[in-house]
Amino acid sequence: MLKINRFIIYIWITIFLAGCASLGSDPSIDSGKTPEQRKRLASLYVKMGYGFLKMGQPQIALDKLKRGLAWDPNNPQIHAVLGELYAGLKEYQLAVQHYNKALQLAPQNPEIRNAWGSFLCQQQKYAQAEVEFLAALSNPLYTKPWETQANAGICAIRANNPAKGEQYLRMALASNPKFPLALITLAKLQLSKNNYSEANTYLIRYEQVAGTSPQSLLLRCKAALGMGDRVTALRFRKALIDFFPNTPEAETAKRLITP
Repeated sequence: MLKINRFIIYIWITIFLAGCASLGSDPSIDSGKTPEQRKRLASLYVKMGYGFLKMGQPQIALDKLKRGLAWDPNNPQIHAVLGELYAGLKEYQLAVQHYNKALQLAPQNPEIRNAWGSFLCQQQKYAQAEVEFLAALSNPLYTKPWETQANAGICAIRANNPAKGEQYLRMALASNPKFPLALITLAKLQLSKNNYSEANTYLIRYEQVAGTSPQSLLLRCKAALGMGDRVTALRFRKALIDFFPNTPEAETAKRLITP
């Protein structure tokens, strides 16, 4: 599945590159573009930059984003993605600068508020992060509130408030019952509370929409053990070792239960 996703990303990156080539790509050489053309080029580059970032190629992503910034220094999406990129590189000061610039340019943008909240949570600034999540959710035009609700739930759990975390995660599933992140996070939360049957239910729903993964198989193994079903636990252990042999989850499963 990962290979297919990367192939799709590669295809649309190629298309965007072709589009950039047709319009020109160096502001220092071609300064005769209209404001609309410059914004269009910047938008193409931010899509390319984000695509490369998700493919695990931050240096290429940085180059694309800087090119986009040259075309349109006031594109908030570019600054937001640069914030995410620099956070991943642990260049936190630069991340803060770009997130702040993005918020200055688009203070009502819920996606940017969500991203900024996620960054604050990573920095263990949990109360500030929740303020940003709530600001994102207050926008009635937000088309993907479940993403922010799930992030708020995860952040609350990290802040040692699992009850609030569960509340946010259930809100996310009320908004989108098939959101994988909320499903698997709720499964882990129920496992931590020894609610093995409920955890297993969430894991089944997760695999129905996202497919099996090393993480889901290990969690299902743990849930089965918690329910006293050793045979099923061994089946998940075998599937994990057979299909994902070189993963930390497979090693954990080997230690968790032996045939």
